[in-house]
Amino acid sequence: MPEKRPFGQLARGFAVASTLGMGFAAAVGLGVYLGYRCDQALGWQPFCTLALGLVGGIVGIVFVVRTVGSLNRVRRDEDSGAGSSQDHS
Repeated sequence: MPEKRPFGQLARGFAVASTLGMGFAAAVGLGVYLGYRCDQALGWQPFCTLALGLVGGIVGIVFVVRTVGSLNRVRRDEDSGAGSSQDHS
């Protein structure tokens, strides 16, 4: 029977949540910053900021979805590996 480590699972959950949150915020922040700089250079006041902020939001959502999907695959692989080792004993 595998040991349950609630603190390890909690710490892993916090690490995943902070990675997802910071990744999303970084994508949106970078989009807004680049849009602001583009607006300053071209004089198109809010248009580049809004457009690149929206692009940053989309990139952030894609990042979150892909990361959660890969974590689910890893978890499924761990669960199927643990189940197969128990069947062989």
